[in-house]
Amino acid sequence: DMHLAQRLAIPLRVVPNSVSPYAAAILPQPSQSLQARDRLMAVGSYHWLKGFDFVVRAYAASQARHRFSLHLYGQEYSAFTGVLRSLVRRLGLRKESVVFHEGVSGEALVAAYRQARLVLSGSHTECQPLALLDANATGTPFVARTTGCIASMPGGVAVRTWEEMAYQLDSLMDGGPDWQSLADAGRQAAQDIYHPDHTARQLLDALTSMGCGMPAENKDE
Repeated sequence: DMHLAQRLAIPLRVVPNSVSPYAAAILPQPSQSLQARDRLMAVGSYHWLKGFDFVVRAYAASQARHRFSLHLYGQEYSAFTGVLRSLVRRLGLRKESVVFHEGVSGEALVAAYRQARLVLSGSHTECQPLALLDANATGTPFVARTTGCIASMPGGVAVRTWEEMAYQLDSLMDGGPDWQSLADAGRQAAQDIYHPDHTARQLLDALTSMGCGMPAENKDE
């Protein structure tokens, strides 16, 4: 769509996604300390395109496998959940090391972000993942397979292979200046760039600039 618009010389305005209302609501609160965070997590759906297998392989190759559990949050269990459970066994991981969740959303999911030291993403294709924006809001750094605009997003590290993800896991899971720097950058971006107040204003400005103003009867609402 962007290439077509550029070819036709149609003006473009890019408005980023927003953090969820639940994540925006906790932005005024202090971020959880590293010591209060006891797990790693990944969020998506139990479908191969979301790359939970990429995350599990990275976790199995990291030092975290002996110290922190990995929690997978999917919308609903599927046949791919069984594939992942088999992968956990083949990689020699203890059953309790990889915890599967279904249907967790809203405040409960934001609370889970606040418990995590890192958010991991192995998705094959994304534009600007909402899960990583909510990670930003909770001050939780991410390590994600590079796709879409992930490499340019504040608050995390983009990788190309699960081996690179394992390396970053080992580098970041115990905190230190790099972890804190990423956590702070993500929180700042959630406040200054991805907050719903900002994105709504940008969207309205974009619509107005294209002559798509609100109907007269709604202007005062």
